[in-house]
Amino acid sequence: MAGAAPGTAALPQLPRLAELVSDREVQCLAFGWDAYGRITADCEEGGMNLGQALVETGRAWAFNTYSDVFASAEDSARVARVGIWAGESQAPWEYRADKWNREAAAPPKPGCPFKHSRPNAYVSLPKNGI
Repeated sequence: MAGAAPGTAALPQLPRLAELVSDREVQCLAFGWDAYGRITADCEEGGMNLGQALVETGRAWAFNTYSDVFASAEDSARVARVGIWAGESQAPWEYRADKWNREAAAPPKPGCPFKHSRPNAYVSLPKNGI
């Protein structure tokens, strides 16, 4: 949901994923690592790609930055307005990217030496650092 904390919009995927794999053998084929050192893989159960199933039912976003393999599934889910597409939502990476804008718009915390209510205010830092 727009403005939702990271991960909260992904919660609807949990029951469906559990339903898809409960008491079943899931096979994952790792094909690399992402920029954070996490394994990237395709996981299947009974010939069904679990990532594809989650995206096409609106329970996950297709992260098209590195691959557009689920792009058409996401387009279909968006048009059908299912899952995360049933209302207003914000992708987790957009939420994280918008963090600086939200912080800049928020009032300064008491005692904050960097954020002032006066525009163009300058802060003097001690020479030995903070």
